[in-house]
Amino acid sequence: MDAISNFAARYARTCEEEMSIDEHLAECKRDPMAYATSAQRMLAAIGEPEMVDTRNDPRLSRLFANKVIKRYPAFTEFYGMEESIEQVVSFFRHAAQGLEERKQILYLLGPVGGGKSSIAERLKALMQKVPFYALKGSPVNESPLGPFDAAEDGPVLEEQFGIPRRYLFRMWTDTSRIIDYLVYAKDYVAQCEERYGTGEVERLLDSCHALANFGVDRYRRPSKKNLARERLEREQREAYAQQQVNELWRTFPDIAGTPWLPALDHAMRNFKDESFIGQYLSPHLMREMRLFALHDDANERELVVSEIHDENGYRSLRQMLSQQYDLGTREPNIQVWNVNLRGDRSLTLRHTQYQGRPLADDTHEVLKHVARLWGFGVQIESADADGNRPVLLHQVPASAA
Repeated sequence: MDAISNFAARYARTCEEEMSIDEHLAECKRDPMAYATSAQRMLAAIGEPEMVDTRNDPRLSRLFANKVIKRYPAFTEFYGMEESIEQVVSFFRHAAQGLEERKQILYLLGPVGGGKSSIAERLKALMQKVPFYALKGSPVNESPLGPFDAAEDGPVLEEQFGIPRRYLFRMWTDTSRIIDYLVYAKDYVAQCEERYGTGEVERLLDSCHALANFGVDRYRRPSKKNLARERLEREQREAYAQQQVNELWRTFPDIAGTPWLPALDHAMRNFKDESFIGQYLSPHLMREMRLFALHDDANERELVVSEIHDENGYRSLRQMLSQQYDLGTREPNIQVWNVNLRGDRSLTLRHTQYQGRPLADDTHEVLKHVARLWGFGVQIESADADGNRPVLLHQVPASAA
């Protein structure tokens, strides 16, 4: 095949094609990749890995400590980066499974020359290998399944075309506003790079990403309630408690006997993870999953089964499981304690321990990001749950920021 014929064939494979919704649904029935998510298309482009047992190779055994590594066909020439590539693939795998990664952005962080740009270029090329379908004229390439409602149209599409209901979703944001914001953000970052330099902007963004989960306003504070509102809510709570009779629906009195899909849709849209578990996890489900709680005391040599899924322990067990999804227990309680306004303008942070948990080993590295954003020296101290006996843990001078 000559160059012109090769170009023509490649162009024919990659050019856009218009089709009706009926034709697209027929294609979805024939090929599941027609309605696949971006993460699923990326996994298809990457391909299945080759399992390599490094114990059988003296050179690889020293490099990978006799581990079994995965080599993907799309990254065959990325030598020595198997573990990093596996983390990237795991991100897309979890996103394809509908886990938390589907709402997150892949962020490559590492030293200069570490291969970040090469991985990004390869991912960019892989994105163009598997075709995708989008509504014509949509600025964000919305899926053709977007106009369908999961509750009303989902059963019909699943029965006739084999499209699972999880692929149906709603557009919550005005797409034009997304484009406007992206253009503004791009121009603003470009202006900052021109004014302060690319390196300084990258360091600032790295610090912002490192501290992204430690925002001041995690939850919006509710407005102050009046006496009538508090009395009404107390009566509603008492009425709700009286309804909890049935063993199976002990925690579901308002949705017993109702269609399960609208009830779950309401729960997922109106409750955070911790409140959903705290209110909707029933004793019946605990017994089916055989849940139990372990108590780990640092002063004891053995673990103790503190609660099981019985009549006396299910409330405590449900509360413990709910707390594991609460940001207040998952992330450390760190507050601004003092600012030396009359001196070197150093910032003092105080960590209040929760259940005796100390800070992680990377606290000093995180503190460097805080010092870079603050512009002056930063130190952090840790106190017990009552705020007593503070101990200085780390200190970063302004010069090290």
